Amino acid sequence: MNIVFECRLDTGCGAVSEYPPTVSSASKALDTSTASSSATQPADVSSSEATVIPTAVSTAYPASTTQPPQRDVSSSEGTVIPTAVSTALPASTSQPPPLATCEAEWTSFGSSCYKLYTSTSAQNWKKAKVNCQNVGGKLVKIETDKENDFIKNEYLNTKGMYWIGLSDIDKEGEWKWTDGTGLTGYKKWKSGQPNNKGHQDCVAILEGDYNVGHHNAEWNDLKCSKQLGYICKKSPGEK
Repeated sequence: MNIVFECRLDTGCGAVSEYPPTVSSASKALDTSTASSSATQPADVSSSEATVIPTAVSTAYPASTTQPPQRDVSSSEGTVIPTAVSTALPASTSQPPPLATCEAEWTSFGSSCYKLYTSTSAQNWKKAKVNCQNVGGKLVKIETDKENDFIKNEYLNTKGMYWIGLSDIDKEGEWKWTDGTGLTGYKKWKSGQPNNKGHQDCVAILEGDYNVGHHNAEWNDLKCSKQLGYICKKSPGEK
């Protein structure tokens, strides 16, 4: 350190300062703080010489304990699979009625038994009625189209004419079956019949061509005295 002396006319000589000037403690502290602050500042990343290294961003999703969302089937990409609808019908517990168990020479249809007496056993209508009663039955009463078809297929073939149990003997025009019931249900008259021509009061079923035209298992009224084969009908077990 160098001491500078100064001499003045009024005061004389004396030391006035040090050389170089002494730096105060406060100034030193300020310089030290400034230097420290500058050392801790990060580089200016906006500088052309600085290189910015971006932080990697994770694309992994956190583990989830919930189920993934369901696909929206209403979107254009979704495919809607309709629930199958069963068209199966429930099994029926009802069974068709069993066929009648008929004795020898009788044929079953539904719950009844039938027997044909051909022209070799021909009788007039009244006698045919009695003969059917003697074997436990009646001259056939035809109640449905299916029954009429059964008689056609079983007995008439391509041509035939047989008495059935219908007449208006008791009162003209009031047709009754031999069981006493009226003709209020099924009927299959030949076109133009019955015509009561020459007191025709008894009915036969006919198949084939006759002088009155072609018949297709149709009914016609005839004179009761005519000799014809006949068909009897009864319930199983009747004698």
